[in-house]
Amino acid sequence: MKRIKKSYRLFLTLIVLLSITTLAIFTSEPKSASGLLPPSIMPVVILQGSDYEMGYQYGQQAGPILIMRKEASWATALNKQSREDILHTIKAYQWYIKKYAPEIIEQMKGMAAGAQDAGYDITYIDALLLNAGQGNPGPTWNYPKGAENEKLYMGCSTWAAWGSTTLDGRLIGGDSQDRTFFHAVVMVVFPDNGNSYMNPAIAGYLAHKPSMNNKGVFVGQTLGMGDIDSDLGDYGLPFHSAILPMMRFADSAEEAKNMLISWKIDEDSSWLIADVKGNAYVVELTSDVKSVRKTGDFGETDFIYCTNNYFNEEMKEVAKGLTFTEHAGWASPNNRISSISRNKELWTMFTRYHGKIDLNFAKMMWRFTGDPPPSPVDDEFMKVYRAGLGKGWNAKICNLGNASVGIALPDNGDKGVMYICTGPAVKGAYPSTPRGG
Repeated sequence: MKRIKKSYRLFLTLIVLLSITTLAIFTSEPKSASGLLPPSIMPVVILQGSDYEMGYQYGQQAGPILIMRKEASWATALNKQSREDILHTIKAYQWYIKKYAPEIIEQMKGMAAGAQDAGYDITYIDALLLNAGQGNPGPTWNYPKGAENEKLYMGCSTWAAWGSTTLDGRLIGGDSQDRTFFHAVVMVVFPDNGNSYMNPAIAGYLAHKPSMNNKGVFVGQTLGMGDIDSDLGDYGLPFHSAILPMMRFADSAEEAKNMLISWKIDEDSSWLIADVKGNAYVVELTSDVKSVRKTGDFGETDFIYCTNNYFNEEMKEVAKGLTFTEHAGWASPNNRISSISRNKELWTMFTRYHGKIDLNFAKMMWRFTGDPPPSPVDDEFMKVYRAGLGKGWNAKICNLGNASVGIALPDNGDKGVMYICTGPAVKGAYPSTPRGG
């Protein structure tokens, strides 16, 4: 394994809002009787070298968490498919990874070797399952020709503001992963080839969001409107894996955007891409349809945002959006209702406080909670709520589903800073939907 040099060429200062500690402490934490306590820390893994070497270092440093993620991922996958079907599925993902981001293959090989040398039973197939999803394709997904012959090696809210919107003109990016708690790490990566970058990530992923590199490029991402129609997805490059080559090889938002629209991505999603030069886009996509939104297209001045729904007209039919709300996008009574009020919140914040946005303001936005649930949340309330596209429930970007919040201050150089919070950044947060758990 290549030794990480003391002169890291550190382009980042990492500041974590909640606790960060080492894996040694993680393994000695008290355990609950049910085993269901969420992780209380987000250990930092620092990677440097070739693709294989960085994967090896990841496997060595994150072995205890990777074991837990491996077991959970196999349990989920085997609940839906046989092992034979799972292997068939992940071969298709490997086919697309080789096509669009082959460097990930070597990192997964290294991850398995590093974990095994550290005493943790992680194989290449386990690493591929972690990065490719959990083997659950839709009935209409198109299996890539030749993928069956692949050999398996054994072994959401986001925004950006800059210029006239921010207090000092500096780019600020924010992103939250709205899902249940997960075992996670913070990745700080110094590859031999390409840009350095950092991001918080679900353990086992080789990249995730939010992410920023030392060329001043910021990427946030949200899932789209796919639970309206399973046809919006297909085999392709796993959506989170697309972040890695963008961070490594894009020197601007324009380059990252062009890379993204040239690939086939498996999940319908929205991608926010911005850089310190004032360029910003939201790429709204399914596996077959892509649309680019630019700052200003819907009235924004030096800011842009996206949650879980689409804005562009060409996405209306794809997303089956029944109603368009100004500054909030397409929605239907059966999908992405909470996106309406979250988008309105972001629009209001950046227009009403134009020129005053800074780091403390960004932190405040993820501590600004919605209202408590009405009582009772019965079928009649849900009927009115859905018909009114969320009226009666004030969803905010701060909610109980904030498993990870990141606020980035990118830099074209070595002064980038990212603030990371594990879980909601405030006590008293509420679900994003009335029956959100």
